[in-house]
Amino acid sequence: MAKVNVTKELAEKIKELRLKNKVKAIDLAEHIKKSPAFISRLENADIKTIDYEELINIFKLISKGEDLEKLLDRFSLETDVELDKQIWYLNFDTVERKIPVPPELIDYINTKITDLDLTIPYIVDYINRNEDLRDLIEDHNIVISKYENNLWHLHTTEDGKSTHFIVMKLSLSEIKGLLEKKIDTTNYVTIQSIIYNLLRLEYELNDKLSDEVNEKIKDNAVATLNSYKFYSSLEKIKLLKNASTENEINSLLSEFDINNRELVNDLLNHISFLSDWNVKYTNEKMKLINKNFEWDSSYTLTLASLPFYELNNISKSLKGDLLENIKKLIEEYKNKPETEKTFETY
Repeated sequence: MAKVNVTKELAEKIKELRLKNKVKAIDLAEHIKKSPAFISRLENADIKTIDYEELINIFKLISKGEDLEKLLDRFSLETDVELDKQIWYLNFDTVERKIPVPPELIDYINTKITDLDLTIPYIVDYINRNEDLRDLIEDHNIVISKYENNLWHLHTTEDGKSTHFIVMKLSLSEIKGLLEKKIDTTNYVTIQSIIYNLLRLEYELNDKLSDEVNEKIKDNAVATLNSYKFYSSLEKIKLLKNASTENEINSLLSEFDINNRELVNDLLNHISFLSDWNVKYTNEKMKLINKNFEWDSSYTLTLASLPFYELNNISKSLKGDLLENIKKLIEEYKNKPETEKTFETY
């Protein structure tokens, strides 16, 4: 199982998020089957490494369902250190976080494959050969089969220098699904690896690359992704920090970001209307809604998105019956035995 170094910044973020979301240390310890003393040592960075899956489970509990992208954006804004050097953050940002892929970016990739007279199976096979790691493997005797695929890893050389790398193993069926637009969401590193390796093939760089040339190709790949507004969280924050006007900020937003902002504004308008109608009633309901989001934000959003509008013009009495049935279901599940309620946590 992949290991992650526990940096001072990671330890601080775990403690900060746990306290913010009012998760007890003992509950977190039980969640990952460790002792409370382990949590204390972890939050003080006295534990040097942690299993990656264990770290994911920790954040799933202490984030209380908060959107990963917003969480990462907040981390990068609040932390002064270079997060692109921290393996835990790189994996969260480029591997775990799922991003909608702009159709225009898929069109660009398909055109590039056609222009280079290549096929999708060839591209996937080429990426999975990890040609760009040849120098690292030969110079430092790294056995890449020992490292988990599709995760960033840290390697420290004999002279004390550190470098990070990722061993890519893409699924042919997933890539076909993406390029045929049957799948429209993936992680950053998948699309980045496709663009990066297409640029390598375009320049016919099948032999060893100098570090300088390799870095230029990586920069070109990131610039290409940026041009289609397909960002890692770090890249997005970097660009937003350099934007000085509202127009510049808006120009960096993707169609999905713009749509999200419009939908949030629509929701706020509905709440504003209800507040004007009866502010006391709205405040009471909003307090309960906030408690539900604090309990589990993702689950609450799913419940709120159930298609009640499909009921059309049902009578007020039927709406009342439906509400009573929902309340009865909540009571039923609330009164289930504790062992049954906590059998599986996430």
